[in-house]
Amino acid sequence: MADQPYDPNNLQSVLRTLTRLAGETAETTRPIEATSQDPTRHSVPRLEQTESTGAKRSSTITTWPEGLRYVINTFCTNERAKSHLRRMIRNERAHYEAWLEGRRQLEAQQVTRGQKHKELQRVLESIGAEPSPNSTQQNQPAPWKEMQEYDLRGWSAAQELDGRQADQMRAMDIPFFTTDPSLIVGSESTTASSAAATTTDDSRPKVTREELQTLQERMVDLLKDVVSSSL
Repeated sequence: MADQPYDPNNLQSVLRTLTRLAGETAETTRPIEATSQDPTRHSVPRLEQTESTGAKRSSTITTWPEGLRYVINTFCTNERAKSHLRRMIRNERAHYEAWLEGRRQLEAQQVTRGQKHKELQRVLESIGAEPSPNSTQQNQPAPWKEMQEYDLRGWSAAQELDGRQADQMRAMDIPFFTTDPSLIVGSESTTASSAAATTTDDSRPKVTREELQTLQERMVDLLKDVVSSSL
C-alpha cells in the first residue's frame, strides 16, 4: 500500500506521520561497534627446524640475515603455518573493512537522523505543538563526538587484534617475536643479565626495542609476500 501524502489538517495523517518518524528515528540511533574477532580458533602450528638450521633457537636471533635464514628453512616449507598466516591476514582485512563500513553507516545515520528530526519538527509546528526537549535528537551526542568515539573503539579493537596476532607469531616461533628479553637493550632482563655476566653469553648481539620493532615489521611484510599469491 502506497504511503498517503501528509495532511496537517487530518488528525489520522498527523498521527501516522509522527509514528513513522519516531520509528525511523529510533532505528537510525542503533550503535555501530567496530568488530574485533579472534584471528583464528585453530591450533597454532609451531615451526619445525630442519637439520640445516642446527640448534639455533628463534629466541636468540637478533639480526635480519639470521632471521631470514631461519624462516626460509622453517616457515617457507611449512604449509600448515602458511595456511595459518593466510587466515590471520584475511581476518585483519575483514576487521578493517568492517570498521570502515561501520563508519560509513554511522555517517549515513547522522545525515538521516538530522533530516528526520527536521521533518518531525515541521510536523509538530504544523499542528501548533512545541518541539519536545526530550526528543531523540536531544539525546544524541554531537556528530563529531559520536564519530570520534566510534573511531576510538575501532582503534582499541585494532590494538587488541595486533596484540593477539603478535601472540600468534610468538606461538608460531617466528623470529623477532620470541626474542629473549636478555638480548633487548634497556629491558630489566638485560640489566639483570649484565650484573651476572658470568652466566650470560655476552657474545650474542643485542637489539634495542626500536630495532626489534623494525625487524618485526620487516618480518611480517616478508611473510605476507610469501603467502600473498595464495590469498
